[in-house]
Amino acid sequence: MADLTKIHEEASSAYAILSSLTVSGDAVDAIAAIRAKLRRVVELSAPEETEKKHG
Repeated sequence: MADLTKIHEEASSAYAILSSLTVSGDAVDAIAAIRAKLRRVVELSAPEETEKKHG
């Protein structure tokens, strides 16, 4: 099983890349949905200390 910290780092990096894109038209809704799901992965994979501060 992959280390949760590595998953968090990779998901955070992917979220940052996705957030840097400019989207328009039909892609807006799809990218928004992807960002929401990826943000949830980042939240779920956060270390417990971070969860306690934000949760």
